[in-house]
Amino acid sequence: RNYSATYLAPAAPPPAGTAAREQKSSRGRAGCTHPRPCSPVATADREEGARRRSRSRSASLTEEAGFDEHPAATESTIVTPKAKANAGRMGQTKENASNSSALFACLAYSTCSIAMVLSNKALAATFPINIPIMLVVFQCVAAVVLVECARKFRLHPSVTYKDFNLDIALKWLPVNVCFVAMLMTSFMSFKYLNVPMITVFKNLTNVIIVVGDWYWHEQAVTIGVVFSFGIMVVGAGAAAATDVMFSAEGYFWMSMNCCATASYVLYMKSATKNIELSKFGMVYYNNLLSIPLLVPFAFSFGEFATISNTMEVVTDPMFISINLVAGSMGFFLNLASLWCVSSTSATTYALVGSVNKIPVSLLGVWLFQTVITAQGASYIIISMCGGFIYSYVKLQEARTR
Repeated sequence: RNYSATYLAPAAPPPAGTAAREQKSSRGRAGCTHPRPCSPVATADREEGARRRSRSRSASLTEEAGFDEHPAATESTIVTPKAKANAGRMGQTKENASNSSALFACLAYSTCSIAMVLSNKALAATFPINIPIMLVVFQCVAAVVLVECARKFRLHPSVTYKDFNLDIALKWLPVNVCFVAMLMTSFMSFKYLNVPMITVFKNLTNVIIVVGDWYWHEQAVTIGVVFSFGIMVVGAGAAAATDVMFSAEGYFWMSMNCCATASYVLYMKSATKNIELSKFGMVYYNNLLSIPLLVPFAFSFGEFATISNTMEVVTDPMFISINLVAGSMGFFLNLASLWCVSSTSATTYALVGSVNKIPVSLLGVWLFQTVITAQGASYIIISMCGGFIYSYVKLQEARTR
């Protein structure tokens, strides 16, 4: 048989209209409805559009059903007991970390406050050298160095202020005069009075500040504030009357310190309305401007000659160490107070500041061998209770505002 003839024969032409129907069918399968033949690029674009529409419809259906299309999110909707336990442990860990931070912040604030008081008392009354002005100058230098280093190395976000500006310095100079008076009178009171009496009488500064706010700033004074002041004044007066280590010179300097501190606070409230300075900007300008104000007085009182004649005391490692502590504690106290306020609350901060006077007084009695009668101790406690009441009343007033 001749098979080649059979297979090599030309195929019969298709019936009329068959090719057109097949072309139209292929275009329909490709998603193309245009009468002309589609190019490969156009066909690919249409196929991609079809896939996107399909995904959009499926996403809308998934959203209506209440599920998330993302696999991780879908898995997280199924909470197992183990996941609940892990979440609870993580929450407990965060709470413990927060509580630990608050505790350390309060301890840091209390430690800095106590160290500043006791180091100044040790410098003023322990070492056989009489250079109070130069000691304050040294502390100012230490504070400037610390605050500048903290700003340069960005130790804390709050330690920010602009570079030295002569116009700001001149505007801030009157406030700085009050600051210098506050430092010097405080140091002199440490020389003659014991720590518990200084702690009690520093509370009386609040009386002068409140009276000044009432007179100049028209700030209202509540009955609770007046009551707390009455307790503070009566307790402090009775404690001074029973003080077996009474020093008229010491109480004079203490009175001047109360006035200088109140003047500094009141003047600063008015000055900060026109001068924009951060908290550490005030630390910088206060200590920097104090140096040229104090050095001439130190020279006129012969303190440079005293230093040259008592080099064995000035070069004593203990004397240098206490000087460094006293000079740095003012800076660290500011940092600790910011940390305490941010980690706790204003109530806790005020409570720590009030309760802090108790360990300061006890350590002052123990370290410096202070003689206090039982009657005098009871009057000191009464005056401190007045300070606690004052802090509580001011906090309640702040909340009602």
